[in-house]
Order: sequence, then C-alpha cells, then structure tokens
Amino acid sequence: MPKRSFAENFFPTGDDRLFIDTNIWLKLHGPSPFEDKKFRVYSKLLGRALDKNVRAKLGTSLSVISEFINRFCRDDWKSNYFSDFPDYKIFRASAEFAMTAKTAVIAARGILACSNVISFEDGSETASRAGIEACLDAFLSGKIDFNDAAIVEACRKHDYTLVTDDGDFVDVDIPVVSANSKFFFQK
Repeated sequence: MPKRSFAENFFPTGDDRLFIDTNIWLKLHGPSPFEDKKFRVYSKLLGRALDKNVRAKLGTSLSVISEFINRFCRDDWKSNYFSDFPDYKIFRASAEFAMTAKTAVIAARGILACSNVISFEDGSETASRAGIEACLDAFLSGKIDFNDAAIVEACRKHDYTLVTDDGDFVDVDIPVVSANSKFFFQK
C-alpha cells in the first residue's frame, strides 16, 4: 500500500509535490466555504506548503479547474438562486450567473497562480494513448471514475502526492495526504 499521511500531521518540505484535488479547493475557496475542522486542517496544510521557507510545489490539472468552475457555479446556484431560477440553463443566461462565473474565475486563477498544471500527456501521441488507456482500464475496474483516474495517472507520471478528502481515492496506488478517516481505518 502506498504511503498515506494524515493531513493534520503532514509538514511538507520544498521537495514535496502536492496535487490538490478539487474537493479541497472547493472546501477552501468555494462559493460557501464551510469552516469545519477539515477546513482548518486543509487550510493549515496549504499554508505550510506555501510558506516562504518551504515552497512545496502544488499541482493542478485541466480536469480539476473544470470541475472546480462547474461545481462552484452549480453550488452557488443551488444555495442562492434556485428559487429564482429552477433551471440551471436559464440561470446561466442571467446577470446573477455572470457574477457567480466572475467569482469562480477569480478563484480558479488564484489556484493557477500557485500551481503547476500537469497532465499524463507529454505531447506525444503514444504517451497520450498510453495514459488514456491506463485511465480506461482503471475506470473499468469500477473503483474510480475516469477523471479521478486521470488525476492518478498525472500524479504518478510527475511524482506528485495527492491531497484529497475524496474517499473514492482510497484504493489508488499513489501517495495520499488526507483528513478523511477512510484512508486510515479500512475494514
């Protein structure tokens, strides 16, 4: 089993490469950040990683930014605008959506400002096909969705540790930092 580290006790170094999953970014920078114990744990972890004396490398991907933007807008719609716009597509044509989208883009640009964008692709068709095939095989196992498989492949290729609260990653074969007890207390 690959290394699992509890987020509260993880102190990154300048040599660490941390891929921050969408659920962490949403917890910290979503439309309604929920300040619970995990919020504080992940906020402190990111603070330690970005400390000027540490400067761990953070990673993200197109799929994380895409999921962040889409979930940010949908979560804001459900929380604040559903009663006025019961259809999300109608909401997207509204002035209210324009404000939500602008806020989501500002947050996404903040993620990009402190992260390297990584992928399992390296520009060659052979590597791209091999990465996609690996994701398809992982998806076929039924244990992980396709986008999560792409994150695992990118982390594996670039030697990143995944920081996530998503229990769907419990069985992955890469290092993980989490505050989710499922990673530490499996049956």
